[in-house]
Parts: sequence; C-alpha cells; structure tokens
Amino acid sequence: MKMRNLMMIVAAMMMLVAGSVFAGEISNVDSEYCEESAKACYKAPVPVNMERPERVFYDNQREVEGYVTVSMLVNKKGDVEEAKVLYRTSKYAVDSAIDAVDNWKFEPAELEGEMVDVWVTYNLPFGLDLEIYEDTDVAHNVVFEDDQILVVQR
Repeated sequence: MKMRNLMMIVAAMMMLVAGSVFAGEISNVDSEYCEESAKACYKAPVPVNMERPERVFYDNQREVEGYVTVSMLVNKKGDVEEAKVLYRTSKYAVDSAIDAVDNWKFEPAELEGEMVDVWVTYNLPFGLDLEIYEDTDVAHNVVFEDDQILVVQR
C-alpha cells in the first residue's frame, strides 16, 4: 500500500513538472468555472483555518527568514491528509511548516458537485511579516478513487 501511495505521489509530481494532463484540463476562474463542452465543474478548496507556523531560530538564536513551499492532499472532508515539502529556504523551518499545515482545515474541493481529494500548494513564510499564500502557478491535482488524476490549471 505504501508503494502504491508513493507511486501516486511520484506520478502526480511528474505531471506537475511536465505540465501534462492525464484525464483532462479545466480552466479555473475565481476558483469556480464550468467548461460548457464537458459540463465539468471544479470548485477549489477554500481555507477555513490556516495556522501560521511557529517561529524558528538558528543555533545562534537568529530567526529563520524565508518560505517553505508545501504541497498537501486535501481530502473530501477538508482535512490535510498528507503534506510534502517542495521547497525550503532553511531546513530548520520544515518541521514547523508541516506541523502547521497538519492542523489546517478547508472547505473541500468539488468536481461536478461531488467532493474530491485534491493536491494544492501553499507558501508558508518564516520570520518576515508576510502572508501565507497559495501558489497559483501550480495546478491542482484531483485524485480519483481509481487512482486517475485530473490536472486543473489555475
């Protein structure tokens, strides 16, 4: 089972990097858009509770500054089921970022009116007076029960 999950994650990441579409592509405007030809509707997950990561310090007590980019699987209940670090300014900030997103809650994503699991990507700031923000340059990957993935370009 773990190997299967790992294979799904690797496939999803390869699709992100290559920009290829496995099951189809839907443009998304203002997080909700219906493509008339396919009648496919996608509504992106909406954050309800986004806890900021705890402050982190280097060994010399200087505060870590920068971002950690996290890709997370938001399930049909709106919970973060899995989180993977895609980029980090400092290795010291990784644990704090993962601990924070583990407590996040979303209104679940919907595809054609049904709740779906989806991978989303957010940037979490450290040390600077910056906001958490979604990386809208990265597509959402809707995961179906039969392991197919729909890439939704944002």
